[in-house]
Amino acid sequence: MPGRYAMIKDDAQRIEDLDDEDPGVKIADGDFELLDVSGDVGIRVRAESLQELFVKAGLACSALMIDPLGVLDAVTMEVHAGAESEDKTRADAGTLEELLVAWLNELIYRFDAEGFIGRRITVLEFSPARIATAVAGQYYDPLIHTPGLLVKAATHHGLKILNTNNTYVADIVFDI
Repeated sequence: MPGRYAMIKDDAQRIEDLDDEDPGVKIADGDFELLDVSGDVGIRVRAESLQELFVKAGLACSALMIDPLGVLDAVTMEVHAGAESEDKTRADAGTLEELLVAWLNELIYRFDAEGFIGRRITVLEFSPARIATAVAGQYYDPLIHTPGLLVKAATHHGLKILNTNNTYVADIVFDI
């Protein structure tokens, strides 16, 4: 789906294409595809760099939880994962896949615990053992935002990050 992204809108797995020409906020620049995963939801993300791959995966995760139209850059917060995270949570990230899962789970935690949903992500620091990001977004408001799936966690199930012909690809399964 070049130039488009898809989002699961409810537990009945109804998929709605969101048009790039909408005047609303484009939460993900580029593609993410939904994967057929029994009982959970999977996505495939493609990017030209590892940093871009992480950003697109984070934005796709956000789009699964909340319809991205209407999410504004009202608040910015830092979200870290990996070695020596600033918020003192430590997710030992021995591989890039483990770092990606740890960071996505931090984003999910921010939504679950604080109601914060991101729409724009800037990488502040990136290494194979750590990622630090500034996430701009908004706190969930049921009068403004349309909820999507109840995403519980990013998982290691089937997770792989591949580099093929200078394109990074990640398949990520989320527990719902």
